[in-house]
Amino acid sequence: MRILVVDDDRINRAIITRHLEALNYEITVCPDGIAAWDILVSSDISLVISDWLMPRMDGIELCRKIRSTRLGRYIYTILVTSQDEQKDLVHGMDAGADDFLVKPVTRELLGACIRAGERILALEHRLERRNRRLTESRDRLEKAYRTMKKDLAAAAKVQQSLIPAKSTIHPGVRFDWLFQPCTQVAGDIFNYFPMDENHLGFFLLDVSGHGIPAAMLSVMISKLLVPDSAQDNLLKRSLPEPPYYRLTPPDEVVRDLNRRFQSEGSFSRYFTMIYGIINRTTGRVSLCQAGHPHPFLIRKNGKAEIIGHSGFPVGILPDLEYASYEVLLQPHDRLILYSDGITGCLNPDHVEYGMDRLTRALSDNAANSLAASVNAVNRQLRKWNGPAAFSDDMTLLAVEFTGIGHVDTHTDECPAVHRAMEIEGTLDQVHKVRRFVNAFCKHGTLEGYEKESRWAMELAVHETITNIIRHAFHEKAANPPIRIEGLAFDDRIEFLITYDGLVFDPECVPEPHLDGSQSAHFGIYLINQCMDKADYHTQHCGEKRIRLVKKRPPSPLQ
Repeated sequence: MRILVVDDDRINRAIITRHLEALNYEITVCPDGIAAWDILVSSDISLVISDWLMPRMDGIELCRKIRSTRLGRYIYTILVTSQDEQKDLVHGMDAGADDFLVKPVTRELLGACIRAGERILALEHRLERRNRRLTESRDRLEKAYRTMKKDLAAAAKVQQSLIPAKSTIHPGVRFDWLFQPCTQVAGDIFNYFPMDENHLGFFLLDVSGHGIPAAMLSVMISKLLVPDSAQDNLLKRSLPEPPYYRLTPPDEVVRDLNRRFQSEGSFSRYFTMIYGIINRTTGRVSLCQAGHPHPFLIRKNGKAEIIGHSGFPVGILPDLEYASYEVLLQPHDRLILYSDGITGCLNPDHVEYGMDRLTRALSDNAANSLAASVNAVNRQLRKWNGPAAFSDDMTLLAVEFTGIGHVDTHTDECPAVHRAMEIEGTLDQVHKVRRFVNAFCKHGTLEGYEKESRWAMELAVHETITNIIRHAFHEKAANPPIRIEGLAFDDRIEFLITYDGLVFDPECVPEPHLDGSQSAHFGIYLINQCMDKADYHTQHCGEKRIRLVKKRPPSPLQ
């Protein structure tokens, strides 16, 4: 071990040096604190014996400088002094000295002080090594945490990518949802998707537990429950004759899932679910429940019914039988699926949100749009839960049958041609409307309408949609869908445009001045010039409907 001896007196330095050599220590000597400091900065010496009184920088100043500077190691400092007053010792210890030697220095006392210093330095070195290992462990943990957090974010992104966008349009049926994982990823998942021209499939499932294991299983099941292009899959079975496929009944789908996902060994995950198929033209729904909360049927008038039968969760017992059941939705009836995290949501007093509150929230908002109804439930749940994090995943899937074949024409007439489409209420979707009208007007039964009449209808519908988006949605957080229906009768063509937004009545807009002094209302003026009639009324749930009518030109033979 090398020791630094600092003393401006050559005789004192020689005495201490001789003692240290006799004790088999290596020695470095210097005459004052400034020289000592330069040596300490440039070497790894950890024990200093310094005289108290020296020129340029004395022992007290050297102690203070050592203690106030981070050198990366502990330096044990012994002050040599001829002063043995108590106040002097206190002054030295306050400056940072670890021990004292009173002149004249004896070899025995010097050796005892150095051995005490060596014990302290050994403890410091052990502590330093331990701290270094702790720092390395902390760095490894932080790196692992960052990696895990990054992986969780990626997993959450994958899970979110499987959830349908609210802007997805399915003529005849509307969907809305709320999805609130209690952690970064959820054991709940849902989806809805077209299965063929007339049918849509939908499901909601809840895997037992939380976190990554539950989320991984939910993603795996979700991938199975979306039809693909394969000839045979879980949701469709091939047939040798037209239409060359059949939709797998919901009970068969659930039974197949139960066979595939039996818990084995340490893997004991199970899940509850509802899977359904809805006919978008008739409103007939076929459902199968597997241990899942009973869905709500909310009628158009706000009456709420609890339907279904629960059954066993999937993955608990093999060879179980499941049963499908059917419900017929009338236009603007709603089917509400949800996970038990919603009814089980606890407020700060540990009271559950419960079925009764959910029933009232859904019934009270039956006259509002589907999106407004779901948002109302979401607001209630957040208020009920309070500022704390949710204790369980919460998912709700709302299905409203609008009826692609249901037409309110104010008459008992049945149209010869009826086509419908829905678009998201944004300007970049308007080009689809012109294509829809153009294709509708080219139908074979619409002979007799000149090219100019068809162009006028296309322009009028386009202008109506554009005005709705620009003026009827400006208070909406997200633009709701707009539904366009084309109906061909013997004596006329009608376009029914339905939306949920502010009142926009073409009949109530004054005609513009045509002398160039006014820039507003030309769109309405154009619509009225292109069509023979434009009227307006409010539908169920506050929806607005604009009807544009173009009369069939008289036959040349008439």
